[in-house]
Amino acid sequence: MEKNKIVCLDWIGRFGNRCHSYLYGKHIEKTFGNKFYIPSEWEGSVLFKNPAPIADKKLIKRNYFYASGSKNSEHFNDSLTKVNAYNKECNDTIEFIDPFFETNYGKKNTAYISLVSDAQWCFKNIKHSEIRECFDFTDEVKNTDLYKYLQDDAGTYDVAHFRRTDISKPHYKGGHSMVSKGSYFDAFEKFNVNKNNVTWVSDEPTFGWKCPHKIPTISGKKIPWLPDFLKLVFARNLFRSNSSFSLWAGWIGDCEVYAPWLHTYSPGKEVDFEFVKGNHPHWMSVKGVHFADSFPIINDIKKKIIMKKQKEKIMMVHWNGRFGNRFFSYMFGRSYADKFNLDFYIPSEWEGTKLFRDTNYKIIEDDDLRLKVNQTAKAFDNLTYRKSAVAEYNAKTNNNLNYFSPDNPREYGKTNVFFDSLCVHSDHIFQNYDKNKLLRWFEFSDEVKNLDVYKRLEDKQGTYDIAHLRRDDISNAKYNEQNQQAYSVVSKSSYLSAFKKFGFDEQNIEWTTDDWSGKWGVGKPTIRGGWQYPVGSKVIPDVIFDWLPDFLRLYFARTIFRGNSSFSWVAGFLSPTAQVYSPILHTRKIYRSHTDETEFEFVKGNHPHWINLKGFGCDEIHIK
Repeated sequence: MEKNKIVCLDWIGRFGNRCHSYLYGKHIEKTFGNKFYIPSEWEGSVLFKNPAPIADKKLIKRNYFYASGSKNSEHFNDSLTKVNAYNKECNDTIEFIDPFFETNYGKKNTAYISLVSDAQWCFKNIKHSEIRECFDFTDEVKNTDLYKYLQDDAGTYDVAHFRRTDISKPHYKGGHSMVSKGSYFDAFEKFNVNKNNVTWVSDEPTFGWKCPHKIPTISGKKIPWLPDFLKLVFARNLFRSNSSFSLWAGWIGDCEVYAPWLHTYSPGKEVDFEFVKGNHPHWMSVKGVHFADSFPIINDIKKKIIMKKQKEKIMMVHWNGRFGNRFFSYMFGRSYADKFNLDFYIPSEWEGTKLFRDTNYKIIEDDDLRLKVNQTAKAFDNLTYRKSAVAEYNAKTNNNLNYFSPDNPREYGKTNVFFDSLCVHSDHIFQNYDKNKLLRWFEFSDEVKNLDVYKRLEDKQGTYDIAHLRRDDISNAKYNEQNQQAYSVVSKSSYLSAFKKFGFDEQNIEWTTDDWSGKWGVGKPTIRGGWQYPVGSKVIPDVIFDWLPDFLRLYFARTIFRGNSSFSWVAGFLSPTAQVYSPILHTRKIYRSHTDETEFEFVKGNHPHWINLKGFGCDEIHIK
């Protein structure tokens, strides 16, 4: 039986609180050599290096009363009795201690249930470097796209942590007052930080920053608050709340921390508190009232406050069309940002957020600007209104974003710009793309690869030939009477001629189509998931998007007879196996009746443009 150990018998509270209990055990282990054990796995078990092991189940599975580790608590003696019973059963000599008392510091074989956040004398023995060592993220965390994405922005932004949710409820009975929003604005002014450039991070779901990227799985666990925590860690200036969550972010990160010093105890009420420079004010104890009102750790390291120059931006302020069209706009912004070392902003999540691995983009963070550019009411859904919204944003935040047209080669190369375009009408756009990078960015996500339909089609990869018959809105005569559109309808006979021209038996060709009427005799879609601006297609179980199975059928084909469609162009471009045949568009004839199908000749290759006519401007798409 090990006699030189220290055991945390039970957790109190959530992550930030648990960090305090964990630090104490780790500190005793480092200082006195006692082996430290914890009651169960917690988030730190996968986030931080050298995690503490779990204690003997016979010791920790004794239903200890919650927070019963203080000698002043009602159930301290009950927990003491349970530890003594364990000692008798297992021939051990563990002493159940209250670590608040310095007389228990360093004892050889002990157990505790405590945050130890009120033992101010203890923090006088703890070095900042020790905290950094104890809470050093694992290589697995550091290698996630999320970590790298946020680390790239380290030291370029200011952040305020706005603690709310449970402490703002009318029935709340805990120990937290609420730091008023006005307190933060006073602090911004006091410490010369532009309030309009501060990013708010909050546990209130309807307020503040929302991470645009997928939450990674770390050793099998998905931690929903990890993006918020890392956003605080990598800030330049962190305006902390009365919260252990942001206290620990401040200790782990290199940010300059400003914290509210609590002068009163008013649970459930908003209170104006003054902020001071430093991470030392206690997150719950009241100055001059409670014995331990600060954390006097030994500052043995000098924080390297990274003051990077904020990157210039390229911002897309509007999604044009559905998935296939959006792909082109995203492809341009992503490539342009990569080429000129810019931050790429988009107006919202889109289908690619779930489909692809790429995470090197941001969603417009300013709430007002994001709201205004995503309007769908006719009076506001236009470029003039979106330009005015950006102008207001520029004035408010001291940014200088200028409108530019990606299709104008004279404007290519400008930085700190915003655009509203399909980005498909100029040769120079496609000539500046790097196909290898695009294929890497648009690799399917693990979520897609784990779908049953993906695995079934992957097993058939390169063994079948398929034709995409584009119909839906462009073949709806009534729709075309009232809506302007630019697509001719490629006749079914054009496809049959192409099969014959290139030596394919039409009986062996599969079809995919968006023809809900079924009148072209090639089948029709079976799932309708819906669509809503700005995010686009609605997510449905098992297939993610209603059209994804058909897209994957194109992607995994041996041969694609493409439609005049961005949808099948993208599938052909991304496909690792398909030889593509495409219609050359020679006329624009809008479908008004069944006689308005148009005959087009197919050629070998994916290069014919899917919307522009042959001989008019950019009529081919070549990406090397």
